[in-house]
Amino acid sequence: MGLSIRQYYKQICRRIHRLPLDCKTIERFQLYCKSKFVTPLKKGQYQHSSIDKRSYDKGIKILDDVLVSENYESLNVILDFIYKETSPQPSWISGFMKYKYTAFKPYWPQVHLLNELTTTPKQSKLYEESLQRDKDADLSLSDYFGIKPDSVDIGLRPLKSTTGDKTSPVSTIMSEFKKLHSFLYKNQEKLTHLKMQSLEVTYPTNRFALPIHVTQRDNLLRSKINYAKNLTTEFRPICEDSLNHLIKFAVSKPGNTGGNGAYKINGNFYKYMIRKHNYENVNLNPLHRKHLRSKQLIPNDNNIRKYMREYVRKQFYYDSNLKTYKMSWMQNFYENEKRIIPDIEIPRP
Repeated sequence: MGLSIRQYYKQICRRIHRLPLDCKTIERFQLYCKSKFVTPLKKGQYQHSSIDKRSYDKGIKILDDVLVSENYESLNVILDFIYKETSPQPSWISGFMKYKYTAFKPYWPQVHLLNELTTTPKQSKLYEESLQRDKDADLSLSDYFGIKPDSVDIGLRPLKSTTGDKTSPVSTIMSEFKKLHSFLYKNQEKLTHLKMQSLEVTYPTNRFALPIHVTQRDNLLRSKINYAKNLTTEFRPICEDSLNHLIKFAVSKPGNTGGNGAYKINGNFYKYMIRKHNYENVNLNPLHRKHLRSKQLIPNDNNIRKYMREYVRKQFYYDSNLKTYKMSWMQNFYENEKRIIPDIEIPRP
């Protein structure tokens, strides 16, 4: 027999209360989970909702990766979920995911490799003529059914536009994505260890120095746009206020009473880890403990804040005033740390 809704909720809340995070982050996480377990009916009345088992199992696995397997690198995934995935996305991103790749074909930057090489005017002319023939080979219904346009007696009038806005939503989406991609490409060394692809899709030639088939060009364009959509999913900006809070949490010192203890690490985490280690030392199979479970020490306050420092250094946010993306203003890992060598005043010559 499966678990009830209340039991599912208790299991995930129990794990949230044990996370090595600050109280504000835990409270935000808990409120989001609570909103997913209730459905508003009328004013002041609620009813338990159904469970998305796949999402629930995925969330439990990530939480257990930190609390059971003690893989604290997974804190990055949890923080991304709390501060990014639970926040509303800009409208252009949902439109970007909705449109098919064919909608971006007139707007996406495309480069033909032959034009970038030194070729003879004759070869360039042959290449352009071949491209033009591909454009003229579009499907025509009158040609397909063998109907001559002059033989149609009914005069058809084009539909009039019902909107006065002539700006295409696809062009707006493209301008917004170009802004994001330019920022990511410029700061890729700070954001990821992988090399990002350029925005342009490049078309090679066939062995006769002529354009490749239309299907091949469409496949290249489709894969490039799918890659761009994955970028917008993987690299999401964080709210500026949330980033400010996480930076203060990362650089806060143990015992600091600033903010009424808002930057203090959750004490339930240490209580749980002490119980867990004591239980494993007594009940866990020695062979399992020696070969399958590496020796883990309970991280102290300083260790956890090191993970936070590394996390906030790789974040970026959107400045709504300047309409641009910016990297986190904390780029120094040792921010707010004491100097190893005291300051020495250099005498003037």
